[in-house]
Amino acid sequence: MGSNFKKIELFWPHSLLKKGIVIIDSPGVGESDIMDATVTHYLPQAFAFIYVINSANAGGIQKDRASILQKLLEEVRKVSLQCQGEVPVESALFVCNKWDQVPEKEADKVKNHVIKKL
Repeated sequence: MGSNFKKIELFWPHSLLKKGIVIIDSPGVGESDIMDATVTHYLPQAFAFIYVINSANAGGIQKDRASILQKLLEEVRKVSLQCQGEVPVESALFVCNKWDQVPEKEADKVKNHVIKKL
């Protein structure tokens, strides 16, 4: 089951956005080929991206997600090299959400797992 819509654009007046900053939010890399293509389409205009990791779900980086993330990061690297000649480390931010749902006794294990996979 899919959607008839390729994208929805919302315009919200905010002082941060007056300088021409555009924020793109996708429902998740690897959720659909259409969304992956949309994210890839915007990469040449991006100066940064935030990848939100669901910490409560196997540390957020299951095998299938890891390969998808690896492909995305490779695409980011390729686009950055073509456009800027370098890949600034500061351009990627990985956020572990739902940390409150990780059992306290597993927190170090999950943290180490995420760091190792990234």
